[in-house]
Amino acid sequence: MMDYKKMAEIVAREVEIKEQRKMKRIATIKRVSLTVSGLCAAIIVCLGVWNNDKLKNVLNSDLLVQPTDNVIIDSTAVPDADVNDTSSVPKVTATDADTNNIITVTTEATNQSATNNPVTQPVTTGENNVTTESPETLPSVTETVVTPVSPVTTTAPKQTTPPKISSTVDPPPDRPPTTTTVTGNTDPNFYGFYISFLDDNSFEAVNSINARLIQQKIEWIDDVTYADVGDGIVVAEWNSSDFTSYYANFIKEETEYRYIVVVDTLPSEYSFSGQNFIEYNISGYFEGYRNIDILLSKEQEPVNSIPLEGTYSLRLKVLDIISNVSIQNLECELYCIQTKEVVASWNTSTTEELYIENLRYSFDSPDSYNGNITYAIRITNLPENYRFFYGKSREFYGISGFGLEEFSNGTDLICVAYLEDTSEEAPKYNYN
Repeated sequence: MMDYKKMAEIVAREVEIKEQRKMKRIATIKRVSLTVSGLCAAIIVCLGVWNNDKLKNVLNSDLLVQPTDNVIIDSTAVPDADVNDTSSVPKVTATDADTNNIITVTTEATNQSATNNPVTQPVTTGENNVTTESPETLPSVTETVVTPVSPVTTTAPKQTTPPKISSTVDPPPDRPPTTTTVTGNTDPNFYGFYISFLDDNSFEAVNSINARLIQQKIEWIDDVTYADVGDGIVVAEWNSSDFTSYYANFIKEETEYRYIVVVDTLPSEYSFSGQNFIEYNISGYFEGYRNIDILLSKEQEPVNSIPLEGTYSLRLKVLDIISNVSIQNLECELYCIQTKEVVASWNTSTTEELYIENLRYSFDSPDSYNGNITYAIRITNLPENYRFFYGKSREFYGISGFGLEEFSNGTDLICVAYLEDTSEEAPKYNYN
């Protein structure tokens, strides 16, 4: 039959495997989301730049061309047209000799004579196709549209501030989550832990804890189980008074490890899973930074609802430990150990069970080792072959008033003084 320890190990391994698979899925999703988000950001920046006229004019300022000696203008004469008729506005195309960019210029016709830059345009008459030269003014330029031959590309600025990584540890039931923002090394080639010792009630840091972090090499036997390889190595030692949250980071390797937080002795008022030491295992898929919050329980002082002094009643029998029947003809006395006063006397042949009321008890504090008023039984004619089973004494046996917990269920006490027969032929008590 499988014992508790083996069952606990199997459950722990199953939890570790599930956690490892979960962390691998999270890492894959994180890498894909970062890549896609970066690409989307670059596209948004490019669209913003392209749709911003002011920025586009700045980027294309070097491409704006004015008519100079190195620009060849090819235009076609247009007959007289109405100034307000925009459909007859000629378009002039030009080629920049330096950049080979094609430039389209929209011009506006005018009936006024220009005083500057006269240009002679050829004019053809209707009858004899005689070509004459007549001076005309160069139309004024009202709009310039530049179409570059090669496209303009923009690159989004690189992010120089490393992103913050937030890590949350699942809390125990009925406890709020604790979250730590990690601003340390964000290199994906590293992983690390922030190790804290916290009070499980106030969630405040617990001081004066000497801790070690052990790195243990492991190898997988199959998809479910792994085994330790060699001895673990102490990679860090610290005191929790110096570090509220101790930080340890490691570079990723092909070799796989698990880590153990070890504390030999906890402060006297604290315990971890009911023990005064810690062996906390950290395993699974290591990615980024993980918060390791080790919760410690503080022993609570018992709440005492029992008065520290009062009166009670007592029912008392004297029985054989083997047969569990009353032993006849015993002269018994119940007396106060402190004052030696005998408060009751009886013979077991006539009184099988003693009942007495108004016995007093008194304690200085709830955790007093002994009461101020205690009672014991003695038997004045005890046979030679008998003794009290508990305490192995023939003189007396303590009955009541020794601990406040005796009155946790009320002030009506029932007690038994057991005797054992020590003669060789008598049956012996079986402790099993």
